[in-house]
Amino acid sequence: MAATEMYTRGQPGDQDNRGESLVQQHMDRMQQQKEAVAMEKLRLLLPQMGDMVRALALARCEWDIDKAVQMLRSFHSANLDKVNLINKKRKKIRDDIENFDEPKEGAAADKPSPSSGGSSSSSGSASASDAEERKGKQRSSKR
Repeated sequence: MAATEMYTRGQPGDQDNRGESLVQQHMDRMQQQKEAVAMEKLRLLLPQMGDMVRALALARCEWDIDKAVQMLRSFHSANLDKVNLINKKRKKIRDDIENFDEPKEGAAADKPSPSSGGSSSSSGSASASDAEERKGKQRSSKR
């Protein structure tokens, strides 16, 4: 019995605070790599599906890519009309967002405001230099 006690930590009944074993850490890293590879392959095979849908499908299929692809394709074909309608709405919303952002950027570039033009940039740089001076003083006082 003395041989088994030689390799233990602490006293009997002490709390084990060593953390995860190296084997467990290795298995976690391997699982993360497997999940990343599966997500990338599924993204290439089914680009029309969203990330969340692909992740859910892979998790449900225990990260088996073939099963997930089969499940998503059967879902897509069974609900083709609904999926197409959703994709059209998504595209319209994206286009609206892009068109909404473009006029604002163009209008802001065409109309420079005289009151905020030069004064804000000079006050901004002055405040930035003041902040740098304060940081320098704090560093020198800590030494």
